[in-house]
Amino acid sequence: MDAKTRARIRKQISDKTIYTKKRYINWRLKIFKRDRYTCQLCGKTGGSLQAHHIISKYKYPSKIYEINNGITLCYNCHNKLHKEKKEKYWARKFKQLAKTNKPKPRIRRIRKIK
Repeated sequence: MDAKTRARIRKQISDKTIYTKKRYINWRLKIFKRDRYTCQLCGKTGGSLQAHHIISKYKYPSKIYEINNGITLCYNCHNKLHKEKKEKYWARKFKQLAKTNKPKPRIRRIRKIK
């Protein structure tokens, strides 16, 4: 990634326009799907979920769209993580989880038509 692209991504992050970009939204949805729409800290399913970047998106904009650089957290766990400055503490575990989580296979129900 060249310096111009990094600068553009950093600007989008700081003015918060990155969150409306199609590529970012698709990355976020892939993270949720892989983690089965479940917070990876407390286990809460559904609700107000957020995709957390394991490696800082501002410091390393080249890793912003990597699937293994994201983890699903609920709103409360995400806020707690940032408030308590625990990103480095959890980074190793999150990286491991991101690599091992696999999307849940979809189960189709077969209905008999009478």
